[in-house]
Amino acid sequence: MTSLAYQHLTELRRNLHTPTTATLAQHAHAPAELSRLTSVLARYHDRIATGFGIPYTSDNGVRGAARRTATLLHQAVDTLGTPSDIDAPTSDLTEGLRAVSIALGCGLDLLASHVPSTQGRSHSASAEVIGATDTARSLLHHLSEYTATAAHLTQLTTAPAQQAAVPLLRAAVLARVIGQANDAPITAVPFHHTPERIPPRPGEGIDELLEGISATAQRLENFESPVSVPTWRYLATAAAITCDINHKLALSLTRRLKELQEHEPASAFEQATSAARRTSTKWRIVAKHWNKLPGHYGHPTEAPATDASDLIIRLGRLVYADPDWRPSPRATYRVKPLEEFAPTPAKAARTATAALLALNSCNAIASHHRSAGNDAAIIAAIQKSQQDPKYYPHQTIRAAHFAERYKIAQSAGDKAINLLKLAVRTLSLDAGELKMRIISQVDKDFPASIQDALATHQESQHAPRREARVTINDSNNHSSYRPSCP
Repeated sequence: MTSLAYQHLTELRRNLHTPTTATLAQHAHAPAELSRLTSVLARYHDRIATGFGIPYTSDNGVRGAARRTATLLHQAVDTLGTPSDIDAPTSDLTEGLRAVSIALGCGLDLLASHVPSTQGRSHSASAEVIGATDTARSLLHHLSEYTATAAHLTQLTTAPAQQAAVPLLRAAVLARVIGQANDAPITAVPFHHTPERIPPRPGEGIDELLEGISATAQRLENFESPVSVPTWRYLATAAAITCDINHKLALSLTRRLKELQEHEPASAFEQATSAARRTSTKWRIVAKHWNKLPGHYGHPTEAPATDASDLIIRLGRLVYADPDWRPSPRATYRVKPLEEFAPTPAKAARTATAALLALNSCNAIASHHRSAGNDAAIIAAIQKSQQDPKYYPHQTIRAAHFAERYKIAQSAGDKAINLLKLAVRTLSLDAGELKMRIISQVDKDFPASIQDALATHQESQHAPRREARVTINDSNNHSSYRPSCP
């Protein structure tokens, strides 16, 4: 039922900023339908706060947060007025709200049926899972999207119903940020295999660096949307740094091919280099917008941030002369001798896969633009309302603005990937079989494992590994990375 409810929610969100929705929200029945939906959400949070009747265990404050969220939702219901009791909705907007309310309500009844309140009836086998802390956190995160949508629609109504937008926005933020806890939520078993993390270690050779970059790229390709603003901010900065290093890599390959008298591939790589530089610029703009948001400068603890750090370290060690390179003000940005990582056109094709994988990883981050924009907009609205009690969070374009910046960066990344693929195809035929393996893997199942793409790869023996993590943000959350000019 929650899947059906989310389908209806998606339709509401798709039309959220259209003139038609703004007009329909002014109708008399809209606040009543919003009150109906908010009542269902309040019921959900009431049940989460009590663990659906399961005996209380240590929950790291999740149930307490659910209780505070429920209080805000009940406050919003009181402001919106009596929930709608009309038989048939009078507009597309009220019909969509009614569909979401019914589907969500049925889903809640199904969950509650596993923990019957009637004496003499035992709990089902799934009751412990339903009442678990991880399940509660996952539900809060999921329901925050419904609450945020209801808040934005409430902003479009008339007074006094409009005043309910403030507690709704606060409830959405509170439910959303609960997911920042360190313990991982329950997740379904993925259909596609996601490799284990391979932490960077000092002294890795090119084969090991490429192997690690491939594993990290696959992990970033399959990550879930972050649930904390610090992680969003971190990933944006990390993508900007990655694209800057990637530009250096493409530029170095171009220069090396010129030295090898490979004129046609060099020309193609030159175009790919320009596209990589433009991608880097677009990601810097995304990172700059995140740094403008007030507060939430904490260090991220989620897996995508760690993977992004690993990618930066390995890509930097592939390009720069320091084998133990890390991004910092004192780091060297002197590029390796060109013949070291691209002695032949075949080796250049192999090294180019790292650039392709890095670009694809950044695009994977950008693909979550909707969640990033919504989180940024909610946080900004809450911060302003706390600073100025008279501030009213009018309909904002911040979410759409953030999403658009991500989509622009993703589009630039797509162009760079396509040009880089074409550049690899133009390499001389002595790289023939290797080149076709790389391109076919990239086209069919990108990002491809370096182990599958390279026929000559030998399994490396890994010594005990030391955990490595990039400190991208200083106390003011500005990047300490200082890119060098090519």
